[in-house]
Amino acid sequence: MSYNHWQDETKKWPAWLAWTSWILCIAIVASLAYCIYLYNDIQHSKMAGITSTKKAVAAKTDVTDISKVTLFNGFEQYHVVEGKTKKGKKKLVFVPKNKKDKKAKFVVVPSEKILPKNAIQKQWQQQCDSCKLVKITPAISKKHLPLWEVAYHDRSDRYILDYFRMSDGKRYEQFGFKSLFD
Repeated sequence: MSYNHWQDETKKWPAWLAWTSWILCIAIVASLAYCIYLYNDIQHSKMAGITSTKKAVAAKTDVTDISKVTLFNGFEQYHVVEGKTKKGKKKLVFVPKNKKDKKAKFVVVPSEKILPKNAIQKQWQQQCDSCKLVKITPAISKKHLPLWEVAYHDRSDRYILDYFRMSDGKRYEQFGFKSLFD
């Protein structure tokens, strides 16, 4: 009778490899769970306070019908409230998100003093016909001047933030960003 030593060998992984695999799997699952938690927390904090902003706008202005609330990040964070008065007049209200500053006042802009978004878009297209528009959103300057923020990619594939005054469409300022890595 011959002895076959190949039959006695077990085909198990070494103990250190099994432990390392389990630890790695647990670390990946924990990292994934943390990333999901962090994403949800950031999304929640971005739009936190919308209900209190709506109540404050209704209490401190004549805007009664709120149609949209967005967030603008400039020198300060603002909730940008679009709504109508009881008489049906459209208004834009910039509400500072900083609750610590009690002196911060709302900036209310009646629609009669706002150049429409589509007029800004046409003006922009005439200035930069080969550019790719990303978005046009309401913005506000450090001096509380209402602006339109036009974000786009230019011919050189730079990301441009162009700010135009809401009242007359004149350029207020412009920032350009070039990617270091393609």
